[in-house]
Amino acid sequence: MPQPRNMGRARISECLGHFAGVLYTFESPPLFAAPVVSRSGIRTSIQTSAGRSKELRFYVDDAFHDSLDRRKSLFIAVTSGLSGTRVYLDGGLARAAPRFSIPPDAFTGKFIVGDSPRQPDSFTGQIRGLALYSETLTAAQIRRHYDTWTTSGRPAITPGERNIALYLFAERAGSIIHNRANAGADLYIPQPYVVVDKLFMEPFWTEFSLSRSYWKGVLKNIAGFIPLGICFYAFGSTVLQLKRTAATVIALGALVSLTIEVLQVFLPTRDSGTTDILANTLGTWLGILSYRALSRFAATEATSEWSWKRPTRCSS
Repeated sequence: MPQPRNMGRARISECLGHFAGVLYTFESPPLFAAPVVSRSGIRTSIQTSAGRSKELRFYVDDAFHDSLDRRKSLFIAVTSGLSGTRVYLDGGLARAAPRFSIPPDAFTGKFIVGDSPRQPDSFTGQIRGLALYSETLTAAQIRRHYDTWTTSGRPAITPGERNIALYLFAERAGSIIHNRANAGADLYIPQPYVVVDKLFMEPFWTEFSLSRSYWKGVLKNIAGFIPLGICFYAFGSTVLQLKRTAATVIALGALVSLTIEVLQVFLPTRDSGTTDILANTLGTWLGILSYRALSRFAATEATSEWSWKRPTRCSS
């Protein structure tokens, strides 16, 4: 994670390593851009804030299938300019999007490596090098950089390529990653880990996703509060004998969830959002329904058993 210094306007980035998670992020409100790498591929997204809820995404699917299976390093280069955005893998063009262009203002402000600026996004792997340029490099230049970086441990950069940042991650000690370019900021590794501008109670409509991990988390939050709904409703209806037990228990479940989300703001590896509150509240309600269904079933079974055992009166 860097010091909050201006990195200038980058047009191209190169990175060598094996990893999964947010590779790096520029945060300069109201814009921030983040290449995200995972087993499913590369997602380059531009999100706007300050009243402009718009997000543009550019995908390269299955970009890491071979490298992850064989545990080998992968060279990634992302360029953006008037001709659109291109992603290169190991020196070759993987995908081009002529109509997808990242605005220059998205590459100014804080430069964060290995995490998201607003919510924790776990990074797994090893970055062996990262470079930024203020000029859009050609395919031949990228190929040359791939060859020299993989053979000598650093790219052969010419003055005309306008390199503004080069991090080789070769310090092996300390909390500073030095910029090997002539100008630019060093990277600072904070102790302990922190999220730079962590969101408080992120709205559920911005958290929503069709990904498997999102729905898996929602189901976990629903299932986790079903026992709470069962126990609280049983206690409130039988011991306390509340008049509006269901409404009270649902409100109590929402309050417990809200407390958890507020406390998670102070935990750097946890998210704070409203989706969990909705899911927890739904789980509490399902717990109430489950207790009612089980109570009716138990009462029906007890009545049936009593009727079967009740002696019949014989008349003469």
